[in-house]
Amino acid sequence: MDFQKPLILSALSSVMLLVGCGSDDESSSTFGASYTGKTANLELTEENKNLVSVEMQAAVKAVSFVSYQAETQDYELKYNASIENAQLIAKLLEATSVEIESTFGQSSFPSFPYDGTCASGGVATISGSAANLSISANSYCVETAVGYMTLSGDYKYVLSGESNYVVTLQDSVIDFDFPDGYGTDAHMEANGIIEYKVTQDNTEFTVDSTLTINGFSASSNVTQTCPITEGNSCSVNANVLSENGSTYRVEGLSVSSSNGYRGSADFYLPELGKVAARFYNIQYCEDGSIGNGSIYISSIGPAEIDMYFSECGADVNVAFYADGAPK
Repeated sequence: MDFQKPLILSALSSVMLLVGCGSDDESSSTFGASYTGKTANLELTEENKNLVSVEMQAAVKAVSFVSYQAETQDYELKYNASIENAQLIAKLLEATSVEIESTFGQSSFPSFPYDGTCASGGVATISGSAANLSISANSYCVETAVGYMTLSGDYKYVLSGESNYVVTLQDSVIDFDFPDGYGTDAHMEANGIIEYKVTQDNTEFTVDSTLTINGFSASSNVTQTCPITEGNSCSVNANVLSENGSTYRVEGLSVSSSNGYRGSADFYLPELGKVAARFYNIQYCEDGSIGNGSIYISSIGPAEIDMYFSECGADVNVAFYADGAPK
């Protein structure tokens, strides 16, 4: 079949170009983190302020910290990385689906193998239809105009309507190898589900997975909601597994990186319950602890807990205000 190599090579090439130019809504989760803790609003008190402080430090770190960087301008937004790489995988399968449809229409087609085009070879077997596509790859390597891409594992792409889709990843491994000066090599491993849907007012992109990117691993169930109306910012709902073994939930997270991390969200602390928090200029030390910035916590009633970080190695200053912080 002469169409086979141009078909998948075209799809892979378009995705390689996207990479080179660049550098969860439900509480039950199949692949990523699942939140099973308390959900009632927490009453803030003098007695629980230190416990709240410990939990909030872990929760804020779980939703913001990627890796230690000496300069704040090098800080990365945690969910940007996982969402962008999941979108990249989805674009690969979407591009393959488009190529399949141009050849077979919407009809099912017989399973057929592709041999890799670079020296290491490998093979990928494609089956199904443009709207229900399956790829099983074994070290399948493709040489393109901008580098090499190698796929292993199983990938499934199911299209619903014009734009809604679900991608299922099982032991999926993707390696990008770029020439010097063009892009940063990347190694991704994934198990989970990627889902995109369009509602009347928003687009929703969900990544429910365990994802490892260049050695950094995250287990999370993340949904990014973006208003269709231009000019409005996106927000994130997520269940995220922290390094202390606890799973936290965050709703309505909006976070940016400017002289450290700053943002706001409702946080669910598994042993305590729900609080609202705003954090400003959060900067991390080499050991991953918070060394600078502030966190302001509220819940039911006027009570507030404020946390202030002055430098690496220093204790956090935790203050409780029964009637709200003084103005």
